[in-house]
Amino acid sequence: MKSKTLRDLFLDQLRDLDSAGTQLTRTLSDMARAATSPAVRRGFEDHLSQTRRCVTPP
Repeated sequence: MKSKTLRDLFLDQLRDLDSAGTQLTRTLSDMARAATSPAVRRGFEDHLSQTRRCVTPP
């Protein structure tokens, strides 16, 4: 197995974080659609909006 450099490890972490953001966006969207309480739906939608701002490149 090839040794990874610090740069390789850093890039692996960035990819993992990007993947987590994408997964969270999908999950929050699904949860907002499934919510029966308007207050809960709004909470998921607010969190989804914040998450999208964090994971979308400028």
